[in-house]
Amino acid sequence: MTYHNNTTPQNPLPPAAQSAQSNGNSQAPPGYHYMPDGTLMRNSDHPTNSAVPTNTNAAVSGKHEALALLIEGNKRFTQNLSVNRNLLNEAYNTRSSQSPIAVILTCIDSRSSADIIFDQPIGGVFSARIAGNIVNDDILGSMEFACAVSTARVIMVLGHTSCGAVNGAIDDVKLGNLTGLLDKIKPAVNAVLIPRNPVDRTSSNEVFVSEVTKKNVSLTIDNILDNSEVLRKLYEDGTIMIVGGVHNLSDGTIGYIG
Repeated sequence: MTYHNNTTPQNPLPPAAQSAQSNGNSQAPPGYHYMPDGTLMRNSDHPTNSAVPTNTNAAVSGKHEALALLIEGNKRFTQNLSVNRNLLNEAYNTRSSQSPIAVILTCIDSRSSADIIFDQPIGGVFSARIAGNIVNDDILGSMEFACAVSTARVIMVLGHTSCGAVNGAIDDVKLGNLTGLLDKIKPAVNAVLIPRNPVDRTSSNEVFVSEVTKKNVSLTIDNILDNSEVLRKLYEDGTIMIVGGVHNLSDGTIGYIG
């Protein structure tokens, strides 16, 4: 993690456009346009939904607005109305600063990428990823940076359906370093008391897996508050909120956990 960056970012524009930019030409070359600050940028390959801002969320005032932006973004995603973003423009516009609204802890599962399912721009959210969306000291430190040093006002712990890590913990899988990681999910397995019959407490029981997935999210939130004094103080003084949820891989919706 870098607090200060003294290197000069590479200009992603081709030489002709860079020349027009440096010479202050009033007419942009084909395929480019001038931003209000005079910056020359590429035109988007696709029209952008004008009802949705495409820049970063620098103007967000607090945790409730931040959460609302995430909920709205997921709604767009599930309705197949995600913003047609000019990612190169977003990358260039955030080359020297960022104002993420949230830090989202998800599983490493390739189908559950926070930026996509919440339809956020480059620079919109911090993404922390680890199998089973658990926390350790390194992730807690990253969250502390996101909330206490940077601009995140929401911590979201996001599990997902059909989680292999949860299934592995339930079935007591053993595999190298993965064994120790799955051990951190087992408190959630043990906390779900129904069904009692061991025969039914396997990954083939979808209802049981669902309950363990939700419990794992809840216990991860507890671990954040128990093990980070920095985040606990920010939470208690109302600066941040901590939210849990489960991403449904079938339809993209988020089931929020109180």
